[in-house]
Formats: sequence, C-alpha cells, structure tokens
Amino acid sequence: MAMSDILRPLKKKLKSSKFTSFDTETFSSDNNFYLVGIMHDNKYECFYDIDKFYNYIRTRLKGYVIVATNLSFDLTSIFFNSKYWNEFEILSNSGFYVCKPENKKLDIGFLEILLNYHKASC
Repeated sequence: MAMSDILRPLKKKLKSSKFTSFDTETFSSDNNFYLVGIMHDNKYECFYDIDKFYNYIRTRLKGYVIVATNLSFDLTSIFFNSKYWNEFEILSNSGFYVCKPENKKLDIGFLEILLNYHKASC
C-alpha cells in the first residue's frame, strides 16, 4: 500500500481555534475555592469571585477552547456548588475529560490536556 493511499490532502479548510488556559487554587482539606487565574491573549486575569469569573469567560472568551492540566478538579472546585454547575455537559473516560456548555450562553469548550492518560492516546 502506497503512502498516498493512506494520507490524502484535506478537502475542507482547517478550522482554527483560540486557546487559553486556567488554573484553580483551593484551601483546606475540603478544597474550597480560593481563586482562579486565566491566561489568554498574553494577559493574565485573576478572580476570587465565581460569578465574576463566569461572567468574564461568558462575555470575553466566546469561541475559545479552555485547557487545563487537571480539568475535572478545576471545574469542580469552581462550579460544583454554584448555580452554574448544570450548564455543562461532561464527557469523561479513563482520565480523558472534555466539557462543553449545554447551552449557547457560553460558546466555550473545555479540554483536559493530559491526554496521555487516555487509552486512545497511548
């Protein structure tokens, strides 16, 4: 089988995405939310308030893909006990974690970047 039989040029245009990353800090043995920091477009923003963070990503990061190294922990520590938790659809399988908003209010994707834990990436 020739390589040209396997690899063919794309017929569609590649879709480009904007990426950003964030990290959450917690305190106490209960991992209570302390702050979330987000880096995008060469800017760093820090939020101590969940409502302000949610409003920021809702209004300023439409169309972005937000990545984190421990996404399940970060999203849970920010949103689990908040009014926003049910706005996300979570897909998880063996360490691979993807989250997308269920409604069009956010229009943001979330992605775990430690894909080496997912069986399909080995």
